[in-house]
Order: sequence, then C-alpha cells, then structure tokens
Amino acid sequence: MSTVRGLRCSVTLGSFGEPRVALEGAGVAAEAGVLSDLRFGFSEDVLDGETHEFRSGYNRHRCAPEKVPDAERPLQAGETHVSRRALLAAAGILLCTASAEAQIIRPQIRTSPAAFASLGIGWLQLNGFCDKSSGDCWGFSMNVGAPQWRVSVELPLGYGGTTWGIVGTTSRYPLTYVGSGLSANICLRCDADANVSQVLGLLRMGGRQGFHQVIDLAAGATIFSNFRASDGTRLGTGKATSRLTGDLAYGFGYGFSNRTEIFLEEAYGLVFVPRVAGSNNTAQQATLRIGGRVGLGDKRY
Repeated sequence: MSTVRGLRCSVTLGSFGEPRVALEGAGVAAEAGVLSDLRFGFSEDVLDGETHEFRSGYNRHRCAPEKVPDAERPLQAGETHVSRRALLAAAGILLCTASAEAQIIRPQIRTSPAAFASLGIGWLQLNGFCDKSSGDCWGFSMNVGAPQWRVSVELPLGYGGTTWGIVGTTSRYPLTYVGSGLSANICLRCDADANVSQVLGLLRMGGRQGFHQVIDLAAGATIFSNFRASDGTRLGTGKATSRLTGDLAYGFGYGFSNRTEIFLEEAYGLVFVPRVAGSNNTAQQATLRIGGRVGLGDKRY
C-alpha cells in the first residue's frame, strides 16, 4: 500500500504529464501485483474503492481544457451573427441620421436694404413765364441752363426694385428779369439770378445688379425765390412762389450689388402756372443727370 500511495502522490502532483515517470510508476505497481494494465487501471480489491478517485484525478489532469483568454478565443457561429447584426444596425442608424439631416429644410434668410439714398447732379433747362401775382416776367431760357443738385430718400416696394420716396433739387438759375412796375423792387429789364428748387414725391421703377432700365415718376412743387440783379439788388416782393410740377425721367443704371448703383437719366417736366395774356400756362423743363444710389439698413424676407 505504501507503494500505491506513493504512486497516488505522484499522480496528484501531475506526474502523469511525464511519460517516463508514468512508466516507472507502472512498473513499480506491476511488481506489487496491483496494476491491471499500462493505463493505470488498478484493481478495486487492492485500492479498496480508491480507483475512482485516482481515475478522476487522472482524467482531470489529462482532459481539462486549457483556459484561453477572451481576446484570443475564436468567435463561435452565434457570436459572429450577433456581431454582424450589430454592425449592420449601426450602419443603418448612421444612414438614417444622414438622410434625415439632408431632408431638414433650413430657411434661407435673405436681406435687402431697408431704404435707399441717392445723390446726383444734372443740367437744368427751363422755359420762362410771367408771374400773375406780381405781373413780372421771368425770362428763363432753355438755351442757357444751370447745374442742379438732386437728393432723394426712398423706401422699397416689394422685391422688384420699385421704390417710393421724396426728392429735393436746387439750382441757381440765370434769367432776364422784366419788371411791371407794380413791385417795390423792380427793374424794367435786367440780368438776374434766382433759386429754383423742387420738392417732389417719387415713384421709381428699376434697380438690380448689372445693367437695367430706370423710370422715375415725380410730382410736387417748384419753388422760385431769391431774385437778385447782377449787382445784388433784391428784385420782386422777396417772397417765394411755388408752382405745381410734374416730371418723368427715363434712363439706365448699373448695380454693383443690391446696395450700390450708378445711373444716368434724362427728365422732362412741366411747371403749371396761372395763365397770363400773351403767355402759356405751362413752362417746360428738361434735366440730364448722373448720380449714385446706396442702400441703408437691412430688411429680412
């Protein structure tokens, strides 16, 4: 039994992994008459019920599977399908997210000027007429002319470039003053100058980037004031006289953007005056002007 117990100890310590030791143990056990074969199948009479324990230890040593780390363990068939499904699901979520973002309608915010201001200079030509209230005749001439400054402030109407606003002009115009003798300060006939100013309501059509047409419709009043002889003597009553005026202009513009523009236009108009014997009740005027226009502020739409 001491020999068998020594063999069991060697089995417990894992000596069955060494073929040489196992064979030596088998030889010792054979001399003792307790081995049944070279596979260590001991007789149950000799081991007295310990054969099962021995074989169990032996099988555990021989058959226990080696533990493999999870990182090195090959995927099983079920795990492979699960991994593929997870990858497909993630790809589908990404595609749906990208598609949803592409289908989101983002509003486009556009801006345009809230107002416009323009400045121009032109050459004014005006016909003469007689003033009924004073009886004096103001001999303006279409053959002479004078520089005219023009400013405007406009507000947009819609999105087609149409605007409305107010226009102001001023000019110092030469004339021949013919007095009637009814005024305190008169000359029978002398060279003079007078301020010719206008305040008009404006409707303007046209205005965008690039070349475009421009049409101006204006109506308001022309104001005649500050008549003075060439030597500086005040003429007439010294009061300003206003007359109803209508004006139509046509020309072309070029827009560098929706905020800046230059234009060239020619305007024709009529000044309506009370009829006096021997004269018309209208005086014609013509202006050739050039100017620039800029946008002010921002308006979203």
